[in-house]
Amino acid sequence: MTEQAGHGIAELLAALEADADEELARLDDETRREVQALLDLARADAVRLEREPVSSQESELQAEAARRRSAARLDSGRMLREACEQSLQEALAGLRARLASFRDEEAYPKVLGTLLREAREALPVAARVLVDPRDAELARRLADGLALEPVLEVWGGVVLESDDGRLVRNTLEERLTNAEPALRVELARIAEEMLQ
Repeated sequence: MTEQAGHGIAELLAALEADADEELARLDDETRREVQALLDLARADAVRLEREPVSSQESELQAEAARRRSAARLDSGRMLREACEQSLQEALAGLRARLASFRDEEAYPKVLGTLLREAREALPVAARVLVDPRDAELARRLADGLALEPVLEVWGGVVLESDDGRLVRNTLEERLTNAEPALRVELARIAEEMLQ
């Protein structure tokens, strides 16, 4: 059953990652078009300024062209960062909504069992398992000697506590929080590629 539960989590994580990738790809395409439009405008301005008749103010015109190109690069970078942050927030909101209702899915009992097993591996001396009251019945069957305290308000998962006060949090919220830095790094990598 643990191997099936592991597959359940892997399938859940793969589905969540696929959803996030689709959303990021859609938002990435929109962002690329916006950034490209800004860059095209900046290039057109630069070409126009370079083609204007040479006058005694040539150095001023060149400085103005350089200033405009620089401003356009700064604006496109700012817009890209804002679009990336918005994309991330939208993807996270979608993941939060999906995880908040995950308890109703068929795979949830296996996922809860896997989360409990992983937490027990991390804290073998656990004495209590804390769960959301909606998971109490299922957790009671899985607790295997742990005292059950249905006191959490979570989308799903467990918190294990030892008699000496150590805790292991293995909830869906905690997993998403732990994944967020990796999502930010991936978006930063995409943004860097777009600016090159």
